[in-house]
Amino acid sequence: MKKKRATVIWENAEGRILLVKMPKNYWMLPGGYPETSETRMAAAIRELREETGLIAAEVKTLFEYESEHRLHKVFGVKAEGAPRAMPPEIVQVAYFDEVPAEKISKSTQEIVRLYREQ
Repeated sequence: MKKKRATVIWENAEGRILLVKMPKNYWMLPGGYPETSETRMAAAIRELREETGLIAAEVKTLFEYESEHRLHKVFGVKAEGAPRAMPPEIVQVAYFDEVPAEKISKSTQEIVRLYREQ
């Protein structure tokens, strides 16, 4: 059975997408797995805060994406605050116009591509 993941897309005013860098030196969209009896939307809000310090002001479901090992529910978020890395889970945060080709999961590449095509 595939794990269910909450995945967050947050764009800044210039339309650049926020990615987080994990300790293993790869980039991905913020998000994670729901805790017991937590919805994926609640997990998206919690993970965004835990990973970046951002407080979600508005959250909407965008689409679902199925990867080899996970079922992603992708949420678009409007958030308050300035993102910052939250060690030890996240070592860096950065905005990207284009998803970097290296050190990034295929799922993140595909989710961003699908989002941009909407």
